[in-house]
Amino acid sequence: MEPKQVGAKTNNRAPRRHGQQPNSMVQAGARREQYLDVRGAAAYLGTTERHLRRLVAERRISFYKLAGSKLRFSVDDLAGFMADSRVERVR
Repeated sequence: MEPKQVGAKTNNRAPRRHGQQPNSMVQAGARREQYLDVRGAAAYLGTTERHLRRLVAERRISFYKLAGSKLRFSVDDLAGFMADSRVERVR
């Protein structure tokens, strides 16, 4: 049996919580969904923060409400909102 070396490398990984998979087991093609705050979402949609807050109040757009009154918007949901809002031209 070899003696323990002084200064030997140890496992510096953070402990996993119950049910979490290590990073090596995450699917290679999986991508993490991105979220924007009110300012970023308004810029993405090309509108004002006030108009975006009105859409939230009228429940016309999907959003996530975090602790307190912080709002977050999924980029995929915003893209879907834009696609659903499209009006076809009349010939």
